Amino acid sequence: DLSFQKLNDKYYAIIIDDLLKKKILFNGRPTRRVKYSVGFDNDGKLLGIEYEWFTDTGCNDNGSLAHILSNFLDGAYKCDNYFIKLFALKTNKSSCTEMRSPDMMPSMSFNEFIIEHIASHLRKDPFEVRQRNLYKRNDVALGNRVLDDFNLPEILSDFLISSRYYERKREIDDFNRRNKWKKRGISLTLLKYPITHKLGYYNIVVSIHRADGSVSVSGGGVEIGQGIHTKMAQCCAYELGVPIDKIKVKPMNSHVNPNAAFTAASATTDLACKGVYECVKVLHERLQPIKEKMKPNYTWEELIETAFSEACQLTALYFVGPEKLIDSYSTYYTYGCACSEVIVDVLTGELEIVKSEMTYDCGQS
Repeated sequence: DLSFQKLNDKYYAIIIDDLLKKKILFNGRPTRRVKYSVGFDNDGKLLGIEYEWFTDTGCNDNGSLAHILSNFLDGAYKCDNYFIKLFALKTNKSSCTEMRSPDMMPSMSFNEFIIEHIASHLRKDPFEVRQRNLYKRNDVALGNRVLDDFNLPEILSDFLISSRYYERKREIDDFNRRNKWKKRGISLTLLKYPITHKLGYYNIVVSIHRADGSVSVSGGGVEIGQGIHTKMAQCCAYELGVPIDKIKVKPMNSHVNPNAAFTAASATTDLACKGVYECVKVLHERLQPIKEKMKPNYTWEELIETAFSEACQLTALYFVGPEKLIDSYSTYYTYGCACSEVIVDVLTGELEIVKSEMTYDCGQS
């Protein structure tokens, strides 16, 4: 990111490469106020939740996704009855620029807070309440998508063993009985996170260079630390069957992608790699007649040189457009578990994170 500072009638560029500095400079996440009423039975089973959600969007909405949060605020927990009122508040303050998971993370956090509130009221372990409300396979999630791939119970079963949750909880209870001024706590939370392909508009271009057989890839996504360039290179190398050092991923530019969508929603990498896959499929089709005429044990470089000499088009472009998801915002979900243990000084409020760990399903990545 660049900002500019005027000095002696000249403007100097300042490079901002620290995420925390960006968050401070560009104002972080918007302020929210949430009112809720919740109904539940004596076991902590959710019966209904009424939300009033107020978002301070500042002087403009600036990319806020509050209007679609009803598609994902349920997280991993089933509740048959939701009543949600959304209010976007225009104020005279500067608008915030959310970095990663806009509106999704806060909305899921409020549902976690409700679970904690119920557990406190019933004097139950919050994890017990979480399990009581966990979705099951083939349930219909908020947002009207059937959870036919819901594997969170299996992930949780393995995670309870690897994290030693129950053993550590007993140790913590014993520690807290013996210590007055320092207390330990442990929490295990569950995640169902939506991935949508509904927002993507990207051109993907794959070009093979005849001189050395190297491959250039250009896509509509911006590398912001999520590894999109590495994944595109891996996908291209795997599908072409060439070493990854043959692949060079070029920065996004407005010539190849004049109308690209934003890089967001954890979907850009998916869609960029899909575009790479489709481009390579086209190139394979073009190269197949050349391969059939080649002598045995030919090299990649020889194949490309021969293809070029026969006027084979060695550049492919694929447009990744949004899926027409009429009934559901989410294309699929990712699932995971996280466990954190902390110790707090009840006199000073000093907090120390003792240990945090997580397990999530990343597919075949």
